[in-house]
Amino acid sequence: PGSPPPPTPFCPFTSRQQVGHFLYVLDRNNRRVVVLNSNRFTVLDTIQLSDPVSMAMSPNMTRLAVTNFASASVSFVDIDPTSATFNTVVAETRVERGPTAVSWQPDGEDVLVLSTDANLLTIISAQDLTVRRTVGGFMNNPIDVIVTERYQATGNASGLYYAYILNSN
Repeated sequence: PGSPPPPTPFCPFTSRQQVGHFLYVLDRNNRRVVVLNSNRFTVLDTIQLSDPVSMAMSPNMTRLAVTNFASASVSFVDIDPTSATFNTVVAETRVERGPTAVSWQPDGEDVLVLSTDANLLTIISAQDLTVRRTVGGFMNNPIDVIVTERYQATGNASGLYYAYILNSN
């Protein structure tokens, strides 16, 4: 007597992005970041860089940090659509040789950059985009980094944030 009726949808809404959102895609072969309309996947803009490897977005979604391997730098791109410098490189910070992974601290305080070739971690202040500190030790060809929020009222309430580094070994 036929198929049973389809189940009731679990979610009362569909997965659809609002008009005007942007998707940033790293194109290593052509040394650029491609800006796409996230609804139609059409190319809106391209941002040329020296040798992009990895990128991280600021928590407030107004900056994009992109590591450049060959030039040992991090390019900061303005991704605020209301800004006069939208989709342009607004700063570049030198780091140790061979930067690969990058992670933006969730509170927006710092940007952490791993330099695989140098076995070092560079901490960049997100306020003025200058190097605050370079840290070494216990790294063996590090390949990725993630950062926690600062534990003030949650977790162990230590007032610290933690970075977790994945080594290749």
